[in-house]
Amino acid sequence: MPAELNRWVASLRPDPRYLTYQPDTPGTRAQVLIVGQHAAFATPPTGGTPLATFPGVTPAAVGSGCAVMGLVRVEYATRVDTTDADGILHSRWEDGTFAHLPHGIGWRLVPAQPDPTSNRWVIATGRWAAGSRQALLPRAVLREAPGAPATVAVHDHNPHTGRPAMA
Repeated sequence: MPAELNRWVASLRPDPRYLTYQPDTPGTRAQVLIVGQHAAFATPPTGGTPLATFPGVTPAAVGSGCAVMGLVRVEYATRVDTTDADGILHSRWEDGTFAHLPHGIGWRLVPAQPDPTSNRWVIATGRWAAGSRQALLPRAVLREAPGAPATVAVHDHNPHTGRPAMA
């Protein structure tokens, strides 16, 4: 990986919420390259969704052999449909309608991959669940993604198998 891309590298650490479930062996200091971001409304984006690429982080510049991820911001909302007495349907979006559903704004890192047809970064194919790690976002990413917290969850596990997408 070229040295000029180091400003987009995030360090991974164990998520404190999962420490009791992790082995006592010391982990390696893992890092990932954050290549871009995506803002979603109501639900998380699916695989193949394009990322707004950070400056200088094109697939050609990155090359291969590097774990790449995209920063995703989700503004959760629930669509509420009502019908008035005249039979007219009205729709509105609400935050926090159901206590058991996510609400507010959530941030996460998800695996990314290059799209060969457009030569852009996209969210990797598949579904992604939170693993047992957090990422410490570098200052360059925080400048490009206003409002992002310094630490975000890493969603790099297949929810069906529990296996990580990357080591």
